[in-house]
Amino acid sequence: GAADPSALAQALRARGWAVHEDKCEEDEDVGEAIAAMKAARVVVTCLSDAFAASSYAMQLLQFSKKSLRKSVVPVIVGRQDEGWAFMETLVGLLIAGDIYIDTRQDAAGTVIGAAKVAELERTVESLLKEAEEGALAQAEAGAQAGARGEGDRRHPDVFVSYCWHNSKEAADARQVPALKGPAGADPRRLATALRARGHQPWLDVEVLGGGSGLFADIARGLRHARVVVACVSAEYAASENCAMELQYALKVLRKPCVVAVVGEGAGWEETVVGLLASTVDARLDMREEGADFENLADEIARLVTAKRG
Repeated sequence: GAADPSALAQALRARGWAVHEDKCEEDEDVGEAIAAMKAARVVVTCLSDAFAASSYAMQLLQFSKKSLRKSVVPVIVGRQDEGWAFMETLVGLLIAGDIYIDTRQDAAGTVIGAAKVAELERTVESLLKEAEEGALAQAEAGAQAGARGEGDRRHPDVFVSYCWHNSKEAADARQVPALKGPAGADPRRLATALRARGHQPWLDVEVLGGGSGLFADIARGLRHARVVVACVSAEYAASENCAMELQYALKVLRKPCVVAVVGEGAGWEETVVGLLASTVDARLDMREEGADFENLADEIARLVTAKRG
């Protein structure tokens, strides 16, 4: 059976925290759920295939992330035999940038292991502390920004758009189940290489945090970037988030773009992402066997510089 989310709620209550438990059933009072979510400092979202299939549950997740910008802790509680299909739905888009807790790896029947409960407690405790300190930090940051003037703020000049599944660093950090594509074509490594070559890349894992305003941060990063590097692949094309980024960058903002091919296969070329990428004249294939990464990074940096003007 699936791990029981009620056990997590009970454990959090035992720590002395006030917990509102919503089972995401269609006949529940949505007004009560929204009121509780507004009052909460942290939202623990228990994910599974059933959660992704529930329009009610998805509406609450969207509301907490996009409207309230709450600190959200994704906890995977589906059956042990479930895969990761739910991550390819809107769920994956909404929790991009968040580190999840997978209770399926440490559950016996419906009983969640003590190690996973402790991990959740530590995460919630840390986020509550951040929430308490957040107002003061925001005020201090605002005062400092005002003192030095907005013109002194340096925005990233290169937005690196990519899918976590194509990043070896993400796979090594267990942020995705497995790497898909060549290890040598890691977009995060590319971002590091661009920084070493004098550029200032925007990379989601360095900017986004739980509840920090996922969509607002992405839109802001794209608006301020002078060039977009789109690291395309089949996984990138299948991601609603990645496709949204590329469409917004090319069709709305009309940003200069460099396409770096990082995934195996060519099926992505027949998707909307492929159609958009076909309009970009600066393109480099990073998958070539035996290719020198530093030489590829040099070429992409050169293309970025040329596009930036």
